[in-house]
Amino acid sequence: MATVKFFIRHKDKKKSAIRAIVSFFGAQYPVAIGVSANPRFWNQSKCRSRTEREYPEARHINERLDEWEKLLKDVAKGYEVKIMTPTLSDFREAIEHALKVRSGYTENEKSPYVLEFAEAFKQNCSKSIQTKKNYGVAIEHLSDYEKKFKTRLKFEHITSEFYGSLRNHLLQQTYEKNGEKRHYAKNTIGSVIKNLLVFFNEARRSGCTNMYLAGIDIYTIMGFSGHTTEKSFRKYIKIKQEENAQRFVEHPFFNRP
Repeated sequence: MATVKFFIRHKDKKKSAIRAIVSFFGAQYPVAIGVSANPRFWNQSKCRSRTEREYPEARHINERLDEWEKLLKDVAKGYEVKIMTPTLSDFREAIEHALKVRSGYTENEKSPYVLEFAEAFKQNCSKSIQTKKNYGVAIEHLSDYEKKFKTRLKFEHITSEFYGSLRNHLLQQTYEKNGEKRHYAKNTIGSVIKNLLVFFNEARRSGCTNMYLAGIDIYTIMGFSGHTTEKSFRKYIKIKQEENAQRFVEHPFFNRP
């Protein structure tokens, strides 16, 4: 049976992020949960904050830890039933899905197609002409990859194995210059992979932004985005002041009968 333990990351600070460690089938999975606490009131043997008069936040923190423990055990149980040991990436994806289900996130959860997102991002971003040109080159190479392997790439397909496959594909490709066939330089290949990472990170940012605007709890989103403080998360997502204000006034608190 899976076990879940919580640990304070920085005991020397006044406020520290809490990280979960999920253990089952002899493997351990670290998970950022977007919860912080004062290390001074942390009880490591119980993996909870001590509920004392001078630390009233402890009750709310512990309630959130209880919710996280249940969710993480439920996700792990899904693998235990199948007698399957997931990779860390797969386990985190399962957590992300469980968070969306728990939050009632009903928007189309299908991962967007890489080329569609990349093309839209290139057209709408405020980068320099040269940078956009580099994005275009990366898009062309990704399009060639799709044609060769007869597939349509989604961001859920972007794994370490895919990067290896893309690199091998690019190493085998040639182009003509002065009547000679040449292989692409390593710098060119590196640029394509770097720009693919840009597309991936921007898509992730857009996903977090859309969930935030859909009204999903900020700490729920932080749980799988990996951010440990609201300040860093709010810098990460792209929210206009008027959008933030609209989300605020649409909160259930202001719409009670």
